[in-house]
Amino acid sequence: MLLHGIEDDGGLCCQEVVPHLTERFTCHLLDNRGRDLSGDHPDLSIPRMVQDVVEYVASLGEPVGLVGASLGGNLALLAAAQCDGMEAIVPFEPAIISLVREQEGAVMGEAIAGMAELAEEGDLVAAARAFAGWFANDDEIVAADRAGRFEAAGRYVPNLLDLLHQAMKDDGRKVDDAAMLGTVSVPVLAVKGSDTRPFFADSARFVVDHAPKANLQEIPGAGHAAALTHPEALAEAITEFFLTAQLSGEEKREGMWN
Repeated sequence: MLLHGIEDDGGLCCQEVVPHLTERFTCHLLDNRGRDLSGDHPDLSIPRMVQDVVEYVASLGEPVGLVGASLGGNLALLAAAQCDGMEAIVPFEPAIISLVREQEGAVMGEAIAGMAELAEEGDLVAAARAFAGWFANDDEIVAADRAGRFEAAGRYVPNLLDLLHQAMKDDGRKVDDAAMLGTVSVPVLAVKGSDTRPFFADSARFVVDHAPKANLQEIPGAGHAAALTHPEALAEAITEFFLTAQLSGEEKREGMWN
């Protein structure tokens, strides 16, 4: 089950990665509320989206390997602390906002302000591109432009601004809660790109430091948009980890009956 990032929907975020996974796995692409097939909704709070993930996992009725990119990584970790239906999770560069360094925070603030201004002017494509400037490097911006990502994501800019506004008011459990991460009992593979921003590298390491069964893997040459620029390498990391987790789970279940 794949959870998308803050600008995307399931199809946009995962379309390059999924073809490398479907030979071995059944893939479910969950659109967060307010995105594509899930339709619009006034409640875009993180706790509500986490509950959506928990309910979807429960509806599948079988163990699930959960992959989450950026915001999706946050949702995956928070959901894993609330339900038992997951076999393993792969958060790719989750976004733990409390770890933002001062300079990165300034860049993020400028990107959000630029997005809001361009959205007010009615240029949603430019607004989506402006927001991407705080998490993507120049090469990733070019790749996203060539792939038509900003044209596709522009329609979600009003939703994104509303999501950010609601997140600022959220006083619920967050991914920077070390005690919460300590309750994630399933194997975790935190993945980051070698060329990502320090904030995302710090976030991945924080997960590894506090989730009891977590390990870190780096995708050489990748930044925050690895699902677009390095899909095969990301899929290989996911596949190897989930296959190992499945074998471990089968051995554990067999041991219970022997």
